[in-house]
Amino acid sequence: MSITIVLSSAIAFIIYLLNINNVCSSYQAITILPLIYAQFAIIIYRKLRWSSSTAKITIYIFLAIQWLRFVVLPAIGSVSGYFSDLGPYVSNKSALVAVWLLIAELVISSLFCFIILQFSRKRKGEIEKQSIKIKGVPAIYIVFIFTSIILFFLTGADAFTFIALKPATSLRLAGEIGDNPIISAIISFGLMFLVILIFYKSYICYQKTAQKKYVYFALFCALIRLCLISSEGRLSQVYLVYVFIWILPRLFPRYRKEIIRNVLVIACIVIGLLTIYKVFYVFSYDSYLSAIKNNNFDLYLLSNQIDSYFYSVKTVARNLEFAMISNVSFFTIIFDFLRNTFGLHYFFKNTGYTTSELYNLYIYSGTKTSGYLFSVVAYGYLYLGPLLAPLFTCFNMAVAAWVERKIVYVKYLEVQYIMCIIYARLSFAMFASFAFNWNIISRTLVICWVIITFASFPNRVKQNQNLYICL
Repeated sequence: MSITIVLSSAIAFIIYLLNINNVCSSYQAITILPLIYAQFAIIIYRKLRWSSSTAKITIYIFLAIQWLRFVVLPAIGSVSGYFSDLGPYVSNKSALVAVWLLIAELVISSLFCFIILQFSRKRKGEIEKQSIKIKGVPAIYIVFIFTSIILFFLTGADAFTFIALKPATSLRLAGEIGDNPIISAIISFGLMFLVILIFYKSYICYQKTAQKKYVYFALFCALIRLCLISSEGRLSQVYLVYVFIWILPRLFPRYRKEIIRNVLVIACIVIGLLTIYKVFYVFSYDSYLSAIKNNNFDLYLLSNQIDSYFYSVKTVARNLEFAMISNVSFFTIIFDFLRNTFGLHYFFKNTGYTTSELYNLYIYSGTKTSGYLFSVVAYGYLYLGPLLAPLFTCFNMAVAAWVERKIVYVKYLEVQYIMCIIYARLSFAMFASFAFNWNIISRTLVICWVIITFASFPNRVKQNQNLYICL
């Protein structure tokens, strides 16, 4: 991998130099991004190879995303002319600051990787391999699952499509199932607990008989779930991929390679079709082929996609332009947290705007409060200033590393499944502001905690009765 890092960085650097005339003066400092990345990535990777850390996946994801931001984007962005202009809502000052702020973020967050690796090492006596259990009573989960199925057929039976979204719908499918977010949540979590019960039952049967059919049944159900799509959002499918690749090989370690291979193949097909749907505006055409024929996908569009989804130079510059002219209170951080905490958010409706909403009001001239993303380093710049801005990035990394460590030692399958979803959200969006992640995470935590607490209540009563008898 060290050779890959060096070669890709060197190639990106050469490509950028050959096309430097396509880059405006305010983005000239992008020249050194691949070189700086290569230096830190090689050191981190060498340390990572021999580390016994429980946060290895977090560091690998960190390196992969930074590779896209610091190596891939400068190369294709210079070729396509993506950096030939400042871009909308960007000034010369914000463009210059954005590049150097990203460099500072890379340096500080890379150094923080060593702290994570040091403090997340496996301790002697810690046990990873243990029998998997289920915390709640399956019968209660089944009642909840049947309730969600009934609600699904009553309110959202047409919401899911299989493998690919339908063309010629005339509008984008980017929302929730149905119109009611509570019903939508019940349906989504009912489907999740159905998958969990299937995994658990297959695991128990396999432990008793060691027959392949139970492995394949669990894998088949995972692939079916992966193919069920309710919107054009690709991240939800990416999260499922991570969950299945983490959980299934631990339930059936003998079939690890086969499970991972099949999940990745189906994931590539599903996510590939979702990408085509979104990029080529398939909803406006009669078929996927006609959409591809009538639209062009070039390096400029790819550059924009990488920049937007991974919070790179132009996205950060646009964020900073807002940060430089805004006058928000430090206590807005607390308001962001409260407004994005599921349950508490009902008490703070119509009481003010979050940072993200203020930013979008600025972009859309007061007409919309959502749409554009706000990076974590710009969030840090806004509230902590340029010197301390990367601290929020380090916070995101620390939380992701902590959750990854906890997953390893969880013995309850439903808790492990939920923590995997939360971890996937944290790790793949570690360069987004934490409030953006906390919105979905808090909803997942609160709803699942209520369901699991209710489902495990009979077990706790039984344990208390046994304890009373023993006393």
